[in-house]
Amino acid sequence: MKYIAKCFVACMLIGLISCQSDAQVYDLSDGIIPSSPESATTQTELELETVTPPSGIEGLVGSREYVDMFIETMSLEEKVSQLFMIPMISRGSFITAANQDYINSISDLQPGGIIVYRENIRSAEQIKTLLHTIQENMNIPATVAIDYEGGRVNRLKDIDDPLMKNHPSPAVLASIDDAAFIEKLAQHTGKQLRSLGITMNLAPLADVLTNPDNASIGDRAFGNDRALVSRMVSAYVEGLQSENVSAVLKHFPGQGGAQADTHEEVTVSYDSVEEIMDAVGPFRAGLNAGADALMSSHVVYKNIFDDELPTSLSPQLKVLMREQLKFSGLAITDSLGMRGVVGAVSSEDIFVLAVQAGNDILLKPASMTRARAALLQAIGSGKLSEERIDESVRRILYAKMKQELIQIDGDGFASLYKMPTGSYIGTAESQSLYRELVRKLQ
Repeated sequence: MKYIAKCFVACMLIGLISCQSDAQVYDLSDGIIPSSPESATTQTELELETVTPPSGIEGLVGSREYVDMFIETMSLEEKVSQLFMIPMISRGSFITAANQDYINSISDLQPGGIIVYRENIRSAEQIKTLLHTIQENMNIPATVAIDYEGGRVNRLKDIDDPLMKNHPSPAVLASIDDAAFIEKLAQHTGKQLRSLGITMNLAPLADVLTNPDNASIGDRAFGNDRALVSRMVSAYVEGLQSENVSAVLKHFPGQGGAQADTHEEVTVSYDSVEEIMDAVGPFRAGLNAGADALMSSHVVYKNIFDDELPTSLSPQLKVLMREQLKFSGLAITDSLGMRGVVGAVSSEDIFVLAVQAGNDILLKPASMTRARAALLQAIGSGKLSEERIDESVRRILYAKMKQELIQIDGDGFASLYKMPTGSYIGTAESQSLYRELVRKLQ
């Protein structure tokens, strides 16, 4: 790792749970607890160790009574729309400015979230202006997310800031093994993202790289040591969320041992129950640090689940998150355009299965219009209940309150969104932190 770190510096200076039909329920928090198969789909009566302090956002902000009163004023279509996070695309191409076609489309769709890609960015001022234009056309301000892991997953590489241009991969950062510095760096990341209008980072990876041949994860993970990964994840979450930018732990329950890439194909893991229990450790650490969200994996866990479904679409996901870990925050799917999920299930079933599995946010469907129609049809037919949709909307609204996008109280609903002022891009603070990073990696 020290060799990798030095190479990186040189470059910078140059430029689960199983609920099988005959089986037991495995408690991810502490050991194996026998249970009846029915407990896979109903609320468990078992006394399980929870994450402490309680993870997620329910009860931390706002009042459920007021939030529920606001939800009652929303139409069914408005509520379902909140479940989608979509890219900034118009006529099949990424946009860098909001043309009228795009404004008309986003005003009609009213998605709960927007995801930013590198192709949307030309400069800090440009992306801030684009996001402001979008928010001006939203009835409920959108959560704005980005993939900013560092290393090869860096959507901000074209912004004129030394850290954004040269942000190291998690594996390189872990070579420092300095949790206090990671927290400091993540806090600065939070400041920078908020100054652009971004309120969620789809990071950090809590995956433990147990398969060294797993190129799709590779240096995106903090490493192959669970304790090290747990330390890094906790520090990152605490730093990022201190600036009210939501952290998203991925890819739950851990795909560091996967054999293939879910971006390209249906991916199967043969990890044992014990291996998955071990992999969940860094997720629990991140939840203990207060992470707002988990991203579900598209991996099919052959030895864990008996339904042959990617985790993101499996009923077992809800058991893992809500019943075992007692997680009350947001559950986000990985991109629903990936071959790892599209190749596993017919397209018309993906969105319904994802919600039934316990996900709150459906990331990047090929068409939000068609996906929304599929959910509305499922509600009409009884496959999904409106109450289930309300559960997700409640969590989404709580997250937006925590991100300081909205306020819901005895006076009703209010948008708190304002165009960001000031900047943490290319500042003396950013330059100083970059120099400190270089020194630590030498």
